[in-house]
Amino acid sequence: MNPFNRLLCQWTFNAHDRSDIYDSFRHYLLDGHKMHSVFETSNQEGALERFGERLLATTLIQVERQGNVIKLVSMFGGAVSTVGIVGMMYSLIEIAFHF
Repeated sequence: MNPFNRLLCQWTFNAHDRSDIYDSFRHYLLDGHKMHSVFETSNQEGALERFGERLLATTLIQVERQGNVIKLVSMFGGAVSTVGIVGMMYSLIEIAFHF
């Protein structure tokens, strides 16, 4: 890895990302796979592929969960802001529509 790529990786991965990758790798190893099979030269591509698939699956689950949370928060935020605006402008709405 050249110095520019190393610096780029250091800037783009924060400590939380590194700890997530480490935890995923640790859980991968604890799922019954031996450390030797991960770093074995003849099985290196397969091991990294399995680790990548597992990391991708957990990342997708986290992104979907965060997306659902953001969707709910934005829906409730929009409802609260709409009710607030109507509440603040009630007197103007009352005058405009002659209630």
